[in-house]
Amino acid sequence: MLLEAAAGADPFGQVLGWRNPDRLLLDDEAATCAMFARRLQDDTRNATWLARAVVERDTTTMVGHLGCHFAPDEHGVVEFGYLVAPSRRTGLTTEAVLGLAGACAASGAATTVRATVVATNDPSLGLLHHLGFVVVGNRTDADGQLEHLLECPVDAIGRFPARPEPEPSPSFTESP
Repeated sequence: MLLEAAAGADPFGQVLGWRNPDRLLLDDEAATCAMFARRLQDDTRNATWLARAVVERDTTTMVGHLGCHFAPDEHGVVEFGYLVAPSRRTGLTTEAVLGLAGACAASGAATTVRATVVATNDPSLGLLHHLGFVVVGNRTDADGQLEHLLECPVDAIGRFPARPEPEPSPSFTESP
C-alpha cells in the first residue's frame, strides 16, 4: 500500500474503504510513503514499526498517521512521529500515541520512546509532556528550526501525570 500511495493511488479508500478527505499520505505526503517503502525494503524488521493510520471508528475516516522511523536501535530506543489533521484534534492524537506506545512496549524490543518536536509546536510539546516525556536535548533541523528531543521509558508513557506545578505555600498567620 505504501508504494501505491507513493505513486499517487489512494489504496486507503480503494482497498480499505476508508474516507480520506484530507488526502493524508497522498499528494504532498506521497514522499513520506516512498520513504517508508524504502525503509521496509532495506530492512524487513521495520515492517511492524512504520506507518499506521489514525482512523475515526464511527466514520471510518482517516484523520492522521503515526509510526516509528525505524525498528528500535541497539539500546532499545525507538523514535516516532505523528500527524493528525488539525480539524480532528479531539483526543485522537493522545489515543493514537498511547496505542503506539502500547505496541512498542508489547514488542519487548523498545525500552525508550523518543520524539523530536519543533520548539514552536506547543500542542505536541504539551501532549508529550502530559504523557510523561521530558526534554533530553535540542538540535537544529535542516530548515534551521530549533527542535526538542523528548524521551520517556516505554512502560511509563501515560502511566503517570507530568510533574505538577508546585503547590503554593500555605499561608500562616502568627499569633501574637
